[in-house]
Amino acid sequence: MIKQRFPRLGVAVWTMLLALFAALPIRAASAPQAISNSESVQVQHNAAMWQGKYSPNTTISMRDGMLWFIRPPFESRLFPTAHFDTFTVEQGWLAGMALRFAPNQIGGTSILIADAAGAWSEFARSGEIYPDLGPQLITALEQTLDQAVVERKAPGALLYVHVPGRGVWLGARGLADTAHGIPMVPLDRFRIASVTKTFVATVALQLVEEGWLRLDDTVERWLPGLVPGGERITVQQLLNHTSGLADYMTGGFMKQVRTAPERVWKPHELVAAALERPRAFAPGEPGRWSYSNTNYILAGMIIEQATRNSLEFEIQQRILTPLHLVDTGFPPPERSVAGTARGYVGSADYSELNMSFAWAAGGMVSTTADVGRFVQALFENKLLKPQTLALMLSFASTDGSGSSSDMVYGLGVMQRSLPDVQSDAVTRTVRGHTGGLAGYRTVMWHLPQSGVTLVVAVNRYEVDPNHFAAAVLNTLIARNALPQ
Repeated sequence: MIKQRFPRLGVAVWTMLLALFAALPIRAASAPQAISNSESVQVQHNAAMWQGKYSPNTTISMRDGMLWFIRPPFESRLFPTAHFDTFTVEQGWLAGMALRFAPNQIGGTSILIADAAGAWSEFARSGEIYPDLGPQLITALEQTLDQAVVERKAPGALLYVHVPGRGVWLGARGLADTAHGIPMVPLDRFRIASVTKTFVATVALQLVEEGWLRLDDTVERWLPGLVPGGERITVQQLLNHTSGLADYMTGGFMKQVRTAPERVWKPHELVAAALERPRAFAPGEPGRWSYSNTNYILAGMIIEQATRNSLEFEIQQRILTPLHLVDTGFPPPERSVAGTARGYVGSADYSELNMSFAWAAGGMVSTTADVGRFVQALFENKLLKPQTLALMLSFASTDGSGSSSDMVYGLGVMQRSLPDVQSDAVTRTVRGHTGGLAGYRTVMWHLPQSGVTLVVAVNRYEVDPNHFAAAVLNTLIARNALPQ
């Protein structure tokens, strides 16, 4: 059964909309209701209220009494229907689809697009206008994204670029759902996989600042009896992958997940799976490093023990709410989050896997805009004190076993060089995290020299988004767009 893609609106707004929709028939995009000539004047009057700038990169304007939908270089007239807030797109890749204006949770208006099944997804919003990078640079970035999607054979791709002092650009290309031809749009959600680890590490370090945790606290202190030898494994070793614990996602575990895609996994079951496998080395053994998702399952469990709250609650209260990251979170265990792009391994759709199997190691969903704002806030000391951020950036060698030969790892943060960047090593050095799981690949990079932020998400596991990030950085360099 195909999951429907609904607008990303808050509970209060949904309550209001549901009351409105109860009195109105919901139609699929293929069958909008026409209006009579006598109604046209009133519809034109109502339509004027939707004019203005929408984020990302969208304008609604009035020409000769008709609304126009503009996302350069695409333009289309919007034909009114019998419902004052609903229109039909005349031409372009959205031709024939229904478009609706609805209030959103930040006090603005969301543009919703209906797919062929009549399900609504947010396409753009007002009340959150991003500064413009300028038409020439935007055109260059669009061409870069177009070319990368074709060359890397990605079904779809999402891009967030922030250049300090200049602005932000969000882009989307390709398809969010290949089976039904649903286009990827910039505000689509996606599974961020191991980028989740940076959120978890940030919360853990906030607890260290507040005295709830110590980095030298042991697993045994907080989770007594759960892990044999836990008295020798510290919180710091969990966060920087020097515990030596096996990765529970190896050894056939993912086959179990695919066999029972709807199964809700408990954290202790994930730890138990890891304990069945041999350890890579003794905890904290000098010069040893091994990436293990088990470390962050344990870190999530420790956060819950220390705070007596769920990990989801702590991330929400400490990061998502203060930064207004309304499209980010853990999906409910019983279902997928609507409005999430489909994810593919080869041609197989992995979107229906219950993400409880990844939890604190990689279970969150987000948008490129939310992830970008998160990593900017992190490196601008808006989430951690400077001395705590310095601890987070205490990098350890990965002994050549990281995602690149020069990768080093801190506390939930990677540092490496982007490949194929036409510049010096300092310029192409990035900090953040990568994620790859169940049909999705993500990179979240902050460039410490220039302050530029790049977030890329693709919905095919075999496609490396670092190539997209490198191509974008080359475009910024070629256009002299990097801050000096």
